Amino acid sequence: MATPYQSKLIPYEAEIAALRATRPPTPYARIVQILREKYALSVHRDTIHSFVRVRSHGRKVACFARLANVSSQHLKKKTSTRPKPSDLRPPQPPASTDRAERKFNYTPSDRYNLTRLTPEQIAALEKKPEKGD
Repeated sequence: MATPYQSKLIPYEAEIAALRATRPPTPYARIVQILREKYALSVHRDTIHSFVRVRSHGRKVACFARLANVSSQHLKKKTSTRPKPSDLRPPQPPASTDRAERKFNYTPSDRYNLTRLTPEQIAALEKKPEKGD
């Protein structure tokens, strides 16, 4: 009798779970790059998506269901050799704290000022061109 199928991603399950647990979740394409660089493992991003979806226990959001039950200390102990999520994302500029800089300032201009059409202009627009024109 044949043995049941075992995914080659099972040894990397904890690392994939940690990457998907970040906010925002690490994209599957980035996880593929990480696995290729660190372990020379070649998989498609759809394979990782299916692997995560099967282990999500029917939740709409594709993430591991087991992470909700694992304490943060246990997770830190298991993930000590993993790259930090901040290392995977490009640096972002600091958010502005000055409220005046974030406020939208509207400056009216002639281009966007609307005016009512005169009755003659309305009649000219409503006039349908004849078939001969």
